[in-house]
Amino acid sequence: MRKTNLIVFLFFFFIIFFIARTDTLVAQNQRVSIDSKNFSAIERINTYLNEIKTLRADFLQVATNGEIASGKLYMSRPGKIRFEYTPPSPILIISDGTFLIYIDKHLEGMTHFFLSNSPISFLVKKSVRITDDTEIISFSQKANIIRIKLAKLNQIDKGTITLNFTNQPFNLRKWVVADPQGVETTVILSNMEKNITLNPKLFEFEGFPKKE
Repeated sequence: MRKTNLIVFLFFFFIIFFIARTDTLVAQNQRVSIDSKNFSAIERINTYLNEIKTLRADFLQVATNGEIASGKLYMSRPGKIRFEYTPPSPILIISDGTFLIYIDKHLEGMTHFFLSNSPISFLVKKSVRITDDTEIISFSQKANIIRIKLAKLNQIDKGTITLNFTNQPFNLRKWVVADPQGVETTVILSNMEKNITLNPKLFEFEGFPKKE
Protein backbone atom coordinates (compact mmCIF):
# COMPACT_ATOMS: atom_id res chain seq x y z
CA MET A 1 0.00 0.00 0.00
CA ARG A 2 1.41 3.42 -0.94
CA LYS A 3 2.22 5.78 1.93
CA THR A 4 -0.47 8.27 0.90
CA ASN A 5 -3.06 5.51 0.75
CA LEU A 6 -1.94 4.27 4.16
CA ILE A 7 -2.39 7.66 5.84
CA VAL A 8 -5.85 7.99 4.27
CA PHE A 9 -6.81 4.50 5.42
CA LEU A 10 -5.55 5.20 8.95
CA PHE A 11 -7.54 8.44 9.10
CA PHE A 12 -10.66 6.60 7.98
CA PHE A 13 -9.94 3.82 10.47
CA PHE A 14 -9.67 6.35 13.30
CA ILE A 15 -12.83 8.29 12.49
CA ILE A 16 -14.86 5.09 12.24
CA PHE A 17 -13.49 2.66 14.76
CA PHE A 18 -12.24 4.65 17.67
CA ILE A 19 -15.77 5.09 18.99
CA ALA A 20 -17.13 1.79 17.69
CA ARG A 21 -14.75 -0.38 19.70
CA THR A 22 -16.26 -2.56 22.41
CA ASP A 23 -13.19 -3.11 24.58
CA THR A 24 -12.83 -1.12 27.80
CA LEU A 25 -9.96 1.30 28.24
CA VAL A 26 -9.03 3.58 31.11
CA ALA A 27 -10.21 7.11 30.45
CA GLN A 28 -7.39 9.61 30.27
CA ASN A 29 -9.57 12.74 30.36
CA GLN A 30 -12.26 14.21 32.57
CA ARG A 31 -15.12 16.46 31.52
CA VAL A 32 -14.42 20.16 31.84
CA SER A 33 -16.69 22.48 33.84
CA ILE A 34 -18.19 25.23 31.69
CA ASP A 35 -18.36 28.74 33.14
CA SER A 36 -20.52 31.50 31.68
CA LYS A 37 -17.70 32.86 29.51
CA ASN A 38 -16.95 29.46 28.00
CA PHE A 39 -20.65 28.72 27.61
CA SER A 40 -21.03 31.90 25.55
CA ALA A 41 -18.16 30.83 23.28
CA ILE A 42 -19.66 27.34 22.87
CA GLU A 43 -23.00 28.86 21.89
CA ARG A 44 -21.08 30.89 19.32
CA ILE A 45 -19.63 27.65 17.93
CA ASN A 46 -23.11 26.11 17.79
CA THR A 47 -24.44 29.13 15.89
CA TYR A 48 -21.49 29.11 13.48
CA LEU A 49 -21.84 25.40 12.68
CA ASN A 50 -25.60 25.65 12.23
CA GLU A 51 -25.20 28.54 9.81
CA ILE A 52 -23.07 26.39 7.49
CA LYS A 53 -25.46 24.59 5.16
CA THR A 54 -22.85 23.74 2.54
CA LEU A 55 -19.07 23.95 2.50
CA ARG A 56 -16.23 23.54 0.04
CA ALA A 57 -12.60 23.72 1.19
CA ASP A 58 -9.11 22.46 0.51
CA PHE A 59 -7.70 20.18 3.19
CA LEU A 60 -4.28 19.02 4.28
CA GLN A 61 -4.18 15.82 6.32
CA VAL A 62 -1.17 15.16 8.55
CA ALA A 63 -0.48 11.95 10.47
CA THR A 64 1.52 11.66 13.68
CA ASN A 65 4.46 10.21 11.72
CA GLY A 66 4.55 13.27 9.44
CA GLU A 67 3.01 11.67 6.36
CA ILE A 68 0.66 14.00 4.52
CA ALA A 69 -2.22 13.85 2.05
CA SER A 70 -4.40 16.58 0.57
CA GLY A 71 -7.57 17.12 -1.36
CA LYS A 72 -10.99 18.77 -1.47
CA LEU A 73 -13.67 18.62 1.22
CA TYR A 74 -17.34 19.06 0.38
CA MET A 75 -20.13 19.14 2.96
CA SER A 76 -23.87 19.51 2.68
CA ARG A 77 -25.96 19.36 5.85
CA PRO A 78 -27.65 17.27 6.89
CA GLY A 79 -25.55 14.16 6.53
CA LYS A 80 -23.49 14.65 3.38
CA ILE A 81 -19.70 14.85 3.23
CA ARG A 82 -17.01 14.08 0.65
CA PHE A 83 -13.22 13.81 1.04
CA GLU A 84 -11.75 13.81 -2.47
CA TYR A 85 -8.04 13.05 -2.26
CA THR A 86 -5.56 14.52 -4.72
CA PRO A 87 -4.00 12.02 -7.19
CA PRO A 88 -2.02 9.85 -7.16
CA SER A 89 -4.10 8.79 -4.15
CA PRO A 90 -7.05 6.71 -5.45
CA ILE A 91 -9.08 7.20 -2.25
CA LEU A 92 -12.50 8.80 -2.03
CA ILE A 93 -14.59 9.02 1.15
CA ILE A 94 -18.30 9.85 0.83
CA SER A 95 -21.18 10.10 3.24
CA ASP A 96 -24.59 9.75 1.62
CA GLY A 97 -26.42 10.66 4.83
CA THR A 98 -26.56 7.12 6.19
CA PHE A 99 -23.25 5.47 5.39
CA LEU A 100 -19.67 6.67 5.37
CA ILE A 101 -18.13 4.93 2.37
CA TYR A 102 -14.40 4.32 1.87
CA ILE A 103 -13.64 3.85 -1.85
CA ASP A 104 -10.34 2.71 -3.34
CA LYS A 105 -10.60 3.43 -7.06
CA HIS A 106 -7.36 1.59 -7.80
CA LEU A 107 -8.39 -1.65 -6.13
CA GLU A 108 -12.06 -1.06 -7.00
CA GLY A 109 -13.05 -1.76 -3.41
CA MET A 110 -15.68 -0.18 -1.16
CA THR A 111 -16.30 -0.38 2.59
CA HIS A 112 -19.47 0.92 4.25
CA PHE A 113 -19.88 2.08 7.86
CA PHE A 114 -22.73 3.89 9.57
CA LEU A 115 -22.14 7.65 9.63
CA SER A 116 -23.57 7.73 13.17
CA ASN A 117 -20.50 5.76 14.35
CA SER A 118 -18.14 8.54 13.31
CA PRO A 119 -17.01 11.39 15.60
CA ILE A 120 -17.50 13.83 12.73
CA SER A 121 -21.17 12.88 12.39
CA PHE A 122 -22.35 15.70 14.66
CA LEU A 123 -20.81 18.27 12.27
CA VAL A 124 -23.28 17.28 9.55
CA LYS A 125 -26.38 16.88 11.69
CA LYS A 126 -29.46 18.90 10.74
CA SER A 127 -29.15 20.78 14.01
CA VAL A 128 -25.84 20.98 15.84
CA ARG A 129 -25.68 21.46 19.59
CA ILE A 130 -22.34 20.41 21.03
CA THR A 131 -23.50 20.00 24.61
CA ASP A 132 -26.30 17.64 23.53
CA ASP A 133 -24.27 15.41 21.24
CA THR A 134 -20.85 15.23 22.90
CA GLU A 135 -18.92 15.56 26.13
CA ILE A 136 -16.55 18.51 26.37
CA ILE A 137 -13.16 17.26 27.51
CA SER A 138 -11.31 20.56 27.37
CA PHE A 139 -11.90 24.11 26.22
CA SER A 140 -9.49 27.01 25.79
CA GLN A 141 -9.32 30.49 24.32
CA LYS A 142 -5.86 31.84 23.64
CA ALA A 143 -5.06 34.84 21.46
CA ASN A 144 -6.99 34.24 18.23
CA ILE A 145 -7.59 30.51 18.72
CA ILE A 146 -10.52 28.71 20.31
CA ARG A 147 -9.92 25.01 20.90
CA ILE A 148 -12.52 22.47 22.05
CA LYS A 149 -11.88 18.76 22.61
CA LEU A 150 -14.91 16.49 22.37
CA ALA A 151 -15.85 12.86 22.83
CA LYS A 152 -19.05 11.03 22.16
CA LEU A 153 -21.40 10.96 25.13
CA ASN A 154 -20.27 8.46 27.79
CA GLN A 155 -17.41 7.25 25.56
CA ILE A 156 -14.47 9.42 26.60
CA ASP A 157 -12.22 6.35 26.59
CA LYS A 158 -12.86 5.61 22.92
CA GLY A 159 -11.08 8.64 21.45
CA THR A 160 -11.55 12.36 20.88
CA ILE A 161 -11.92 15.02 18.22
CA THR A 162 -10.51 18.51 18.80
CA LEU A 163 -11.91 21.43 16.83
CA ASN A 164 -9.81 24.55 16.31
CA PHE A 165 -11.43 27.88 15.41
CA THR A 166 -9.94 31.25 14.60
CA ASN A 167 -11.65 34.05 16.50
CA GLN A 168 -11.35 36.95 14.06
CA PRO A 169 -12.78 36.05 11.64
CA PHE A 170 -14.58 33.17 13.30
CA ASN A 171 -13.86 30.03 11.25
CA LEU A 172 -13.26 26.33 11.70
CA ARG A 173 -9.63 25.86 10.67
CA LYS A 174 -8.74 22.32 11.64
CA TRP A 175 -9.68 19.25 13.62
CA VAL A 176 -7.56 16.59 15.25
CA VAL A 177 -8.82 13.02 15.63
CA ALA A 178 -7.12 10.93 18.33
CA ASP A 179 -7.62 7.21 18.78
CA PRO A 180 -7.70 5.53 22.25
CA GLN A 181 -3.90 5.20 22.23
CA GLY A 182 -3.48 8.92 21.52
CA VAL A 183 -2.38 8.54 17.89
CA GLU A 184 -3.51 11.69 16.09
CA THR A 185 -4.51 12.67 12.57
CA THR A 186 -4.88 16.39 11.81
CA VAL A 187 -7.04 17.87 9.05
CA ILE A 188 -6.30 21.53 8.22
CA LEU A 189 -8.81 23.52 6.15
CA SER A 190 -8.12 26.41 3.78
CA ASN A 191 -9.87 28.34 1.00
CA MET A 192 -13.25 27.76 2.64
CA GLU A 193 -16.43 28.63 0.74
CA LYS A 194 -19.65 28.46 2.75
CA ASN A 195 -23.29 28.21 1.69
CA ILE A 196 -22.60 27.73 -1.99
CA THR A 197 -24.48 25.54 -4.44
CA LEU A 198 -23.08 22.01 -4.60
CA ASN A 199 -23.98 19.28 -7.06
CA PRO A 200 -25.90 16.56 -5.15
CA LYS A 201 -24.04 13.95 -7.20
CA LEU A 202 -20.88 14.79 -5.24
CA PHE A 203 -22.35 12.68 -2.44
CA GLU A 204 -23.17 9.70 -4.63
CA PHE A 205 -20.95 6.98 -6.01
CA GLU A 206 -22.05 5.61 -9.34
CA GLY A 207 -19.65 2.69 -9.38
CA PHE A 208 -16.31 1.87 -10.98
CA PRO A 209 -15.72 2.27 -14.72
CA LYS A 210 -16.57 -0.84 -16.70
CA LYS A 211 -13.57 -2.72 -17.93
CA GLU A 212 -13.38 -3.31 -21.65
